[in-house]
Amino acid sequence: MKNPLRMGVTMREVRNPSTGELRDAVAAAWTDFLAWAVPEGAWLPLPNAGGGAVQALETFGLNALILTGGDDLGASERRDGTERALLELCRTRELPVFGVCRGAQLMWDTLGGALVPVEGHVAQRHPLRSANAMIAMTSDVNSYHRWGLPGGAIPEPITPLAFAPDGSVEAFACPARRWTAVMWHPERETPFRAADRALLREALGVGPARVGA
Repeated sequence: MKNPLRMGVTMREVRNPSTGELRDAVAAAWTDFLAWAVPEGAWLPLPNAGGGAVQALETFGLNALILTGGDDLGASERRDGTERALLELCRTRELPVFGVCRGAQLMWDTLGGALVPVEGHVAQRHPLRSANAMIAMTSDVNSYHRWGLPGGAIPEPITPLAFAPDGSVEAFACPARRWTAVMWHPERETPFRAADRALLREALGVGPARVGA
């Protein structure tokens, strides 16, 4: 990217069990993963504030978006509305977007795809059938989702990048919108994987990571 990389990172909603207070939160693992994968970039967590989050993206000059995982679509009206508004702004500004799990589902839904319930994808690992050179370096992935992307009904703008053994789509791109998405959680891998870093960097439009980084 011509300008320094400044990423907006979305957050999930959590409720404090003792007070009932509603909070926005992002997994701490994202701090470590982004520092490792894109050390030259800066990032800002975006609250589930609808137009307020859109204003923050513009005010702080953010030029990329990461839609994180957690929660099903429909579980939070605030989060759904915020992320859809952010996606629309990124579409009009032609900013790159990288979606993870729920983020991938939202992008798929936005492009007209259907979500279907899947079995054997919650707290599991499974192999991939890859159609992408970088993802081909990955033998298996973690899985934490109850809803999947049907491989037999892929929206026209989407290019599938990988499939699960059951035929559901595990990664895809929409080149016309600069969108890339995966159904696994790269930030939850220990150690982090070079293939996930390479895919994220390509999606964000930055060059290969430095050797030894």
